[in-house]
Amino acid sequence: MWPWPSTAQDNWVTVGGDALAIATGYVVGKVIIGPALGAVARKLAQREARLAAAEAEAALAAEAKQATEAAQKAEADKIAAHKAYQTSPEGQAEAAARAAKKQRGAEKAQRHKEEKAQADAAKRQVPVEPSRTQPSRAPNPDAQPRGRRAKVEGEAKKQQSIRRENEAADHAAGADYDVEHNPSVPGTKKPD
Repeated sequence: MWPWPSTAQDNWVTVGGDALAIATGYVVGKVIIGPALGAVARKLAQREARLAAAEAEAALAAEAKQATEAAQKAEADKIAAHKAYQTSPEGQAEAAARAAKKQRGAEKAQRHKEEKAQADAAKRQVPVEPSRTQPSRAPNPDAQPRGRRAKVEGEAKKQQSIRRENEAADHAAGADYDVEHNPSVPGTKKPD
């Protein structure tokens, strides 16, 4: 047993594919013995790690290159197949059908545009109905108003009806409504 103890990190290294078991300063199956064995083993291990990383990187680059070439070939095959289909009778028939459909759509859009223009011209020639805020004819007295206006007008009609009933009652009792209740007429007085 050699008197050069090794550290824990030197207990297992790989040199050129051979396993070196380093324990308490001696090596099994090797003749390289000395005080600098740990440093040499570390350098050899680092070299092996660099070589392995380089090989892995090269393998990955080769795989990526193969994948790129395969994708480019597939895209080229797809384009070639499409061109071949376009030149075939089926592809030409489909292209003709698409062109006819596009032409029909364009004609339909043109007809719609012309019809709309004619309708707009006809609307400009026909007199437009006046709005409700500006009626062109007299209001219908029998029409039923709506909303707040209906409430106000209904109340006014109710008061007018009550006044008419009171006037009729006064006339029936023999009183002169104009003289008794109209202070603006000269010679009349307010009721007591």
